[in-house]
Amino acid sequence: MGKEKVHISLVVIGHVDA
Repeated sequence: MGKEKVHISLVVIGHVDA
């Protein structure tokens, strides 16, 4: 679960950054 949350955070941050 922890790894999934980190992956989601990276995706969200990437989307916001983009």
